Amino acid sequence: MLKKPNRISFLIALAIAVTFSIIRLNNPHNNIISHDYYGSYLYLPNAFIYNDIGMKDFHVFDSLNKVYRNTPVYYQFSAGKDGQRVLRYFTGLTYLFSPGFTVGHLVALHSDFPADGFSKPYQRALLVNGLIIGLIGLFFARKILLHFFNDTVTGISLLLLFVGSNIAYFYTYGNDAPHVYLFSLYTIFLWATIKWHQQPGIKTAALLGLMGGLIIMTRPSEMMAMIIPVFWGTTNLKSLRERGLLFIRHFRHVLVALLIIIILAIPQIIYWKIVSGSYIFFPYDDPASSLQLSNPKFIYTLFGFRKGWFVYSPMMIFSIVGLFIMFRRKPGYAWPIIVFTLLNIYLVASFSSLISYGWRAFIQSYALLIIPMGFFVEYLIKRTTIVKKLIFSMLILLILLQLFKNWQLKIGVIDGSRMTREYFFATFFKLRPSPEDKKLLLIERPLPADEFLRNEEDYHHRVLAFFDFETPTASHKLYYDTTYSFTGRHSFRMEKSMPFSPAYSIEFRELTSHYYAWIRASAYAWASEKHQMDKLRLVMQFSHKGRIYKYRSYALGDQRYSAVPAEWNRIWIDYITPEVVSNQDKLQVYFWYEGTEPVYIDDLKIELFHKDLP
Repeated sequence: MLKKPNRISFLIALAIAVTFSIIRLNNPHNNIISHDYYGSYLYLPNAFIYNDIGMKDFHVFDSLNKVYRNTPVYYQFSAGKDGQRVLRYFTGLTYLFSPGFTVGHLVALHSDFPADGFSKPYQRALLVNGLIIGLIGLFFARKILLHFFNDTVTGISLLLLFVGSNIAYFYTYGNDAPHVYLFSLYTIFLWATIKWHQQPGIKTAALLGLMGGLIIMTRPSEMMAMIIPVFWGTTNLKSLRERGLLFIRHFRHVLVALLIIIILAIPQIIYWKIVSGSYIFFPYDDPASSLQLSNPKFIYTLFGFRKGWFVYSPMMIFSIVGLFIMFRRKPGYAWPIIVFTLLNIYLVASFSSLISYGWRAFIQSYALLIIPMGFFVEYLIKRTTIVKKLIFSMLILLILLQLFKNWQLKIGVIDGSRMTREYFFATFFKLRPSPEDKKLLLIERPLPADEFLRNEEDYHHRVLAFFDFETPTASHKLYYDTTYSFTGRHSFRMEKSMPFSPAYSIEFRELTSHYYAWIRASAYAWASEKHQMDKLRLVMQFSHKGRIYKYRSYALGDQRYSAVPAEWNRIWIDYITPEVVSNQDKLQVYFWYEGTEPVYIDDLKIELFHKDLP
């Protein structure tokens, strides 16, 4: 084997594969089927174990979640028709999870573990499933590099990318889905692109369609991958026309690729029709996790200390440098990668909720960026000895730094979402942050069930509004009632004809110049019967251009209030403002009543606890 061509890159790839496998298998997740992974995976047990793709019998899934703790909040689905729930994730990953699910289910059926879709056999099978798919991507990345470079350049490039960037963390300790999965799909897609343009063939076209379809059905925003095969090798209008003629001559290949993509999309469309009632369902209806194309945050995404790409994966700067070298030497292959990279940066910077270590949404693009990384390495090798030693020494230090940062993330020194510039430098070489260091992190946002302001003394306080309902307004004067009142003569009556109280509304920029604040809303409410108390809710929400996000509501009958019928009872909510999409987003506070018999509210007070300078 050592005498065969390309042995250096092969041995380096093998060493990386063995090392990654050992680390991953010896550091399994407590529950790999969690959070986003859970949302993509649910299609399989829903369809093949519980025969309930719309999760109508939701207590089954809720009970399983209490056992396996897949998610603290059910953000993975939206409301569908007839009480069903629509999974917000596309089916691309579901196809890729299916071998692991099948093996896990067969093992569970022939063991003492429950065949419920979530027990240890499923966990282990999915772990191995992801590892195998990831290693396929590693070896296709080597094949791509060998198409352009010699064995030495290929081996060094593999080391720089797979050991010196944040992709190493997601191959080993981190969650590999969807981005490592997508990286592997992209490597095969790019390899098929290269082979088809060398010698068009129906099998290669089918592989392009299969990989392209899986990429799109995993994340539809990845449709921009089609830039690569369409513009591969083009440099000007003449070559672009020639490319068009090539596609026309081989139109059967194009049809085969398109047909495979359509076939992969059909189950998704059928699922949406059954569960939502529509053939097309837009799952990203939450402004807090949406695409804000008019407001890309480039500096924050690339250089921000919270999770910036070049801050937590500085090695990738050299891949960007390599793009300029590649453009001078191979413009026909550089152009589609440049266009793809610029468009990808724009899209990632426009998403409002892709915060992760080194902005992991870039990882799939490494399948393309490894080529300019190779051009950078090739350029460097041809420099003088002093320059080579200097820059390679720096690259080795960056690899060591990346490995150390990966370990810091693994043990919790680097926080998953609360990093700041101050904390980053305070803990740069630490393995145990001090309590003082941790004060430099962003606020830890509690789960809804634990959203209570416990340290009021750490904040400045003021009353934003107080409604005693003593002075009737023209639009609501019929509902200012003297039958009952907590203070004064009047209260506000709510009934079937008045399900919503007057709302208090204020923009985030009027609340604070800080990045968050606490709001406390409280009032007194009177209801004659318990069933009325369960239908009267105090609501707090934020909205962006009329679209609601971070919605919280509690009923007067909730056990936290110990309310008594036919008495005045205090109802209240503590609410931390979300990470707003815009500082013009609005906070709204109001009561909502779903009953018919009258209930009464009085003395609604909204208080602000903030960190602004006094």
